Amino acid sequence: MSKATTLNIYDFLTKEHYRYICPNIQRDFVWKERQITQLFDSINKKMFIGYLLFWEPQDKFLLKEIGHFPLPEKIEDDRCKYPRKQRYRKLIGVLDGQQRLASLIIG
Repeated sequence: MSKATTLNIYDFLTKEHYRYICPNIQRDFVWKERQITQLFDSINKKMFIGYLLFWEPQDKFLLKEIGHFPLPEKIEDDRCKYPRKQRYRKLIGVLDGQQRLASLIIG
């Protein structure tokens, strides 16, 4: 069983060689600019913004079987147009908090 980890936003977003992906069970990114702005406003006011739930699969073949897509880097990105980047040491599945996490990456 894994333990919970706390990271500040900067350390989390700049963690080297990690790629955050969404299993195909997740919906596409749907937040609009207003919702992203509200998230950053909440962060600035030191309000609770919820939690993020991740899955670090031990078997990469399972990810291929389920299918996955990367988080968007721009509001306009859609699932089939996400950029493909370098290889990453660890792929981390986002099970809950995709909209918030993608908003942080976009912001």
